[in-house]
Amino acid sequence: MVEAAKTISDSDLAFISRLEAFCQEGDFQKFLQKLGDEHCLKFEDDTDEQSLECYAIFQSYVEQLDVKLDLFLEVEKISAEDMFKICQRVYKKDSENLVCLNWILASVEYPKFVAMMLEFKTIIQGGKQWKESEKDAAEYAEQQIQQQEYFKKLAEKGPEQEYKDTGKPRVLITGINGFVGSQITMAFLKHGGYQVRGSIRNKNDPKKFNEVMKAFGEYLPLIELVEMELMDAPSVDRAVQGCKFVIHAACPNPAKAPKDEKIVIRPAVEGTQTVLKAAQKHKVKRVVVTSSIASVFMRSDATHQAEYDEKDWSEVDWCLNIHHKINYHQEVAVWNFINENNLTADPHKVEAVTLILGMCLGPSLVTHEFTSGTLIEQMMSGKVPGVAKMMFPLVDVRDAALAHIKALESEGAKNQRVIVVGANIWFKEMAELLADKYNKMGYKIKSGEIKLWMLKVASWIDGTAKSILPQWDKVQVLSNKKSIDLFGIEYTDYKRTIIDMAENFIDLGIVKDKRPGATKKK
Repeated sequence: MVEAAKTISDSDLAFISRLEAFCQEGDFQKFLQKLGDEHCLKFEDDTDEQSLECYAIFQSYVEQLDVKLDLFLEVEKISAEDMFKICQRVYKKDSENLVCLNWILASVEYPKFVAMMLEFKTIIQGGKQWKESEKDAAEYAEQQIQQQEYFKKLAEKGPEQEYKDTGKPRVLITGINGFVGSQITMAFLKHGGYQVRGSIRNKNDPKKFNEVMKAFGEYLPLIELVEMELMDAPSVDRAVQGCKFVIHAACPNPAKAPKDEKIVIRPAVEGTQTVLKAAQKHKVKRVVVTSSIASVFMRSDATHQAEYDEKDWSEVDWCLNIHHKINYHQEVAVWNFINENNLTADPHKVEAVTLILGMCLGPSLVTHEFTSGTLIEQMMSGKVPGVAKMMFPLVDVRDAALAHIKALESEGAKNQRVIVVGANIWFKEMAELLADKYNKMGYKIKSGEIKLWMLKVASWIDGTAKSILPQWDKVQVLSNKKSIDLFGIEYTDYKRTIIDMAENFIDLGIVKDKRPGATKKK
């Protein structure tokens, strides 16, 4: 630090020295170093999940640093903005000797964090480079700018544009940046009878915030955004407090199953029970949990039925892919909690409704990947050789969103399972509908059914193919009678649902636009 003293002011140098000392108290700096080393060892070159994994690590650093730096700011009686300015000045002159300063600046600059992780990877794995895409860092930087621009415009419009307590019954909606969660939120906003509180994992994360901003546009100021993490009970408690109703739509949705499936099943089960505990504590009237048909009709040949309703449950051993397992265990957790706490017998305790949704299709408010969206994108892009000989129940996501409002308002839905399905069709019907409309425009949608032997071969290495085998060529209809009787829903015609989704994906740029009159990109 002798050389650095020649170019750094005495006051800045003294401040940074105190900061370095403070951050290293109690081996805090060693803890961060150890955390980084351990995470870096998990990475494998050329995986598609690097940026997602990196960002999860990034958030863990931010959380740890926030606690430590808040204490430092309190001791020093200085604002975070002033501290950051000093850190920037000093970093330009001497970054090599200031270990903790690197961590602090990384916590507010994701591209710098990426570079730091690459350095760890290089050191630990003997020169192997972690191939993190520069594109990811550039996109994140652009999202930061968009978030700042939004808040700037909001400030220019005045305080009347900021969120206000309206006095209407408050409903917490979890997972508002998901495909289904965003549509549920929009339905409540347009309904106008509720004060909407929406949860995301980190509202200060530009990537998450921009998803929400793009999804809700002019409606965004009407949402009271709160941070909530399913495995963090205090954050769930804060989110639920003051709400009369809860819509729990958040659920892990991994792109592929991890080696240890408990990693994604546990948050679904324990997170849901944590939401219910908080609801009971804060005297919430009703919790509506978004569930799935995977909890109803996954059966062996011996117990298969042609038609299912709300009294039916899947057999856990036949929930073969990770999404089936998550949805099954999550709904079981709901009713275990209700029954174990004898809540159905007490009219003053929290009520529960599980909405069992068919495969949700229809226009999307978000652009990130989701299961049904991936299916449509791959079919439209000609990436699948054909379709499985399989019947599936579907529902328009807009009808599913409306059902959540009805589930809060219907007295008859109290402590009930309700299947929300608009139609039961074969995959071939969906493929033929898309092919008839779009193949003449230059798309190459394959509507033929693949051979059973091809699926069996694929099932040896692909979990999704394996999960389809038990449903091959089986009529499986889920009854929507209860939802029609309770909610009075007039379900959207499935043909409109599928075409609306295809058009939406083209408009969003998820699928290439080959429609007549489309502008060709050079």
